[in-house]
Amino acid sequence: MKNFYFLINLLLIIFTTQKHFIIYAEGPLASLWGINDAEVQRYIIIEKNLVLIDKIVKPFLNDSSFGGTWIDVKLNKVFINTVNQSQVPIIKSLPELKNYLNFLEFQPANNSLEYLKFSFNQIISILVPQRKPHNVFIGIKPKDNNVVISLGLD
Repeated sequence: MKNFYFLINLLLIIFTTQKHFIIYAEGPLASLWGINDAEVQRYIIIEKNLVLIDKIVKPFLNDSSFGGTWIDVKLNKVFINTVNQSQVPIIKSLPELKNYLNFLEFQPANNSLEYLKFSFNQIISILVPQRKPHNVFIGIKPKDNNVVISLGLD
């Protein structure tokens, strides 16, 4: 019985601190999104919905015709970088995406995901073995439709 009370108290502490951490996370999220603290919960729900839609749409996007996706919580949209515009009607006509078309925004892009991955791998294969960079971040930034290299701050 003593263990049961201990377990109940432990669970109570865990659930209380989780709520406490969520409250303290609201300030930075409000700053990131440029919104009031009171709106954070609504925007978190929007973000969860957009992430789900993004996961649903990605399997239908081939790497040679599309340049990746990114979400904009404030606009409530999943942006799809599109290299080959002829693929847009095909994607829009898929029955699996019928309920999500209002959330999708196809935007013209220069670089396919295939090209971005190739460029990323080339940069890594040249830069890392030769220079052994420290505190350098290299990645594909879908919003910019490009490979980015940024310096970390120490």
